[in-house]
Amino acid sequence: MIEKRDTVDALSITHQGSDVERLTRSHIWLWNGGRKAIRSNDVIPSNPLKASFPDAKLLQLAVVHSTDGAIGFRAKPLEDSTWLIEFDHWEGRHGVVLEALHTSTRVVPKMTGSVDGLQPIHPLGRIDNGSFLSKRRRTLRRWLPAAAFMTFGGGVWAVTALNLRFDPQSVMAFALVAPGEFLLILSFAVGLNALWLPKELRRFTRRSTPD
Repeated sequence: MIEKRDTVDALSITHQGSDVERLTRSHIWLWNGGRKAIRSNDVIPSNPLKASFPDAKLLQLAVVHSTDGAIGFRAKPLEDSTWLIEFDHWEGRHGVVLEALHTSTRVVPKMTGSVDGLQPIHPLGRIDNGSFLSKRRRTLRRWLPAAAFMTFGGGVWAVTALNLRFDPQSVMAFALVAPGEFLLILSFAVGLNALWLPKELRRFTRRSTPD
């Protein structure tokens, strides 16, 4: 997110030659959560698929990644804050990653639309899969579970080897095990969050955009 502050008068932010006060980039994961394929004529004409950032401008919406079963996805502007999303064919458990440039402080857009015979769109909010992280931080997150298990296992071994019991020495036992427990909880939360995404879409990372 890049934002112009009143105290930085020399800062100018433009998009295609037009001035904007704030520029935010969001990745939007959109997938068919069912087993049934969706055809383009299954979308209700009076309520098509749309992405919007209320009270802000959606400057650009582009497909940056798609799985084999998500065919012919494209987006086009309807108004300042809303873009239409169209497709040719959409298999179950397949989807796309959209990149949005907008002026909102929110990173998650409002998604609307109705598909015949299917439940309404179910937003999951912000999902952190590391697509905007640097290569070093992505590597750190990848090795976090292994470090968590090693730290936790080392703490348990130390408690057992030192024969620590529930007495004043228990403070030392807690100090040995607590770092591993914290890392396990952290790595579990990060992994579970990313598992919301279908396997094919989880493969998308920041490698598809310039570092």
